[in-house]
Amino acid sequence: MLDEFGDEFIATSTDGYHTCEHTIKPRVFNKFKPFNTFLHYSEHDTRERTVFGLPASRYGHKHLEYTYSDRLYMEEWGEGLEAAIEQKVPRNCARYFEIGLEHVLEGKDIDLQHVILGVNTSTGFSYLIFGYTSTERNTDETHQETASQE
Repeated sequence: MLDEFGDEFIATSTDGYHTCEHTIKPRVFNKFKPFNTFLHYSEHDTRERTVFGLPASRYGHKHLEYTYSDRLYMEEWGEGLEAAIEQKVPRNCARYFEIGLEHVLEGKDIDLQHVILGVNTSTGFSYLIFGYTSTERNTDETHQETASQE
């Protein structure tokens, strides 16, 4: 089945009682293109997989910082994702999550380069792992201090 984002396929998983069908999108590289954020615990392959950016070793890319999405469920994270929606950024794309991370990590510009999708087989909940670089944001105060020193 094809859609506006490229090739997709339907995955069927069952836990013995319920059957679940969901669409698996291939890995993407465009920051404004949505990617898959759901993995069902009853799928035959529940290993972590790269859904955005270049795949990495088991330990990720050495030059990136990594943060798990389930560590971000706090008020600031929700506010950051709401800010992304207000900016008309598509949900579940890299730029959407970048804005959320920038809100949580105040004062930093985030460049999201790698996203891994996984599932906790004990709880059945999916999670994302965000790999990014961060730089300190040049605030107006810092700019004014630098100008006054010259």
